[in-house]
Amino acid sequence: MLTEAQAAERMLALVRKHHAEQTLLEHDARERRRRGVTFREVAHGYLRWLEDVKGGKPSTLRDHRSLLAESGVA
Repeated sequence: MLTEAQAAERMLALVRKHHAEQTLLEHDARERRRRGVTFREVAHGYLRWLEDVKGGKPSTLRDHRSLLAESGVA
């Protein structure tokens, strides 16, 4: 159990951490808007979505990764 002072200190640390994370997210979003999105980023996002949301079969994921692989990568 925390004292009131410890709870206040913990809350301040959490607020600072959240602020730092939000600042980084905002910076990343501005940078993405400035430079645009690459095909590689879209392809990796698609593969994550296919695996995590759609529950793609291992054989499908393997096939898609093979098709989207960088040159010279097995």
